[in-house]
Amino acid sequence: MRIGMRLLLGYFLLVAVAAWFVLAIFVKEVKPGVRRATEGTLIDTATLLAELARPDLLSGDPTHGQLAQAFNQLQHRPFRANIGGINKVRNEYHVYMTDAQGKVLFDSGK
Repeated sequence: MRIGMRLLLGYFLLVAVAAWFVLAIFVKEVKPGVRRATEGTLIDTATLLAELARPDLLSGDPTHGQLAQAFNQLQHRPFRANIGGINKVRNEYHVYMTDAQGKVLFDSGK
């Protein structure tokens, strides 16, 4: 193999290894930030739903409470959204509430 071809292959190998290291470091740096942002949103949503569900749980019948009615209306409300090229046409939000023993008291999917 000629020296020019060897140098070219060596250059591309060096660039590939450098790119791999840069991408590996980038993923290590970005992943925790994305995870924190996602978990923060999930905690906020869970806290909000807990406050909305509190009166229904205290009344003793969460399956017929205000939160259950809101989820029922949400399931039957048509909507369209385009999120980054993905067409969303139905709600996929699923919530269930349990008591301290883990017994399911409310399931939005039923």
